[in-house]
Amino acid sequence: MNERLAGSSHSRGLILIATLLGAVFSCWASYRIHILAIEEFALPILDAVINLQGRAPDQYRVVPYLIISAIDSLAAMLPMNTHGLRVPILVFDTLSLFLCALLLRAKFPRAVSQNFVWLLFLIYPFLMFDGYRPISAFILLIAILCISAIMWVRQNTNASSPWPLVAILVLSFTRADVALLYAVIYLGATKAPIALRITALITPLVAQFLLTRVLFPEAEYFSAIVMLQENLRGAFLLGSPLTYLAIALLLYYWQTIAAFTKQLFKELPIVGLAIAGYLLLLLIIAMPNEYRLFLPLLPIVLWRIEESRYKLA
Repeated sequence: MNERLAGSSHSRGLILIATLLGAVFSCWASYRIHILAIEEFALPILDAVINLQGRAPDQYRVVPYLIISAIDSLAAMLPMNTHGLRVPILVFDTLSLFLCALLLRAKFPRAVSQNFVWLLFLIYPFLMFDGYRPISAFILLIAILCISAIMWVRQNTNASSPWPLVAILVLSFTRADVALLYAVIYLGATKAPIALRITALITPLVAQFLLTRVLFPEAEYFSAIVMLQENLRGAFLLGSPLTYLAIALLLYYWQTIAAFTKQLFKELPIVGLAIAGYLLLLLIIAMPNEYRLFLPLLPIVLWRIEESRYKLA
C-alpha cells in the first residue's frame, strides 16, 4: 500500500514537472515567434506600460503589469540577468499558464485531461498572432478562478461567498470587458445575495471610469476605439492563419457546437446571451483575429460541459 502511494506521489511529481516544462515551451515559443526579432522595438513599449506611462488600452490593464514590474525588480538583483524585461515577461507568462493548466485539471476533471493541457500548450503560441500579450494567460487564470467561485456558489445556494466579486474586481483592473462578461454570468447564473451580484455588475464600469478618468486621464489610444467598420470588411480575419483552422473546426464539429449552444440557451440563457454580448463587443472594440481574446470563454464552456449530463466533444 505504501509503495503504491509512493509511486502515485512520484507520478504526480513527474506530471507537475512535465506540465511546468510544457508551459515553459509554450511561453518561450510565443516570445521567440512574436517578440524576439523585434525586442528593441517592443520592449520599450512594454517598459512604458509597466511604468504606468504607456498608451491606452494597455495602460488600463494595470494589475498584471504591476506584477511583471515586481518580478522585474527581483530579476534585477540576479547577476546573470542581461536581457532586461525578457526574463520577467517569461516568468510571469509561464507561471500564469502553468497555474492555468493545474486549475483546469483540478476544477474540470470530466472535461479536461492531460492531453487537453498539451493541446493548450501547443496552440497557445498561435493564439498570439496579430498581438502577443504576456498577460493573456493571467486573464485566463483569473477567469478560471472566477468561474470556479461561481460554480461553488451555485452548488451551495445558501452560502454567501465574496470570491466571485474579488475575482471580478481583479479582472476589472486587468480586462474590463472580461470582467463584465463574468459579472453578467454571476448575476444570472447564481442565487447569491442580490447586493453582491449588483456590486459585481457595477464594479467593471466603476473600474473603467477610474482608469480612464482618474488614474490615467492623459492616456491616448494607439488604435481606434471603435473597430466595427474595419472588422466588417473582413481584412483582419482573412489575414490571420488561425482563421482558416477555426473555420475548418467549425465545419467539422458543427453538430456538436450546435447541440452545445442549444443546450446552453435552454438551461442558462443568461450565459448564452453573455457570451453573445462579449463576442459582439469584441467585434466593435477589438480585432477578432486576435484569437487570444477568446481564451476567457474557455472556462465558461468547460463549466457547462462539467455540469452537463452529456459528454461533449
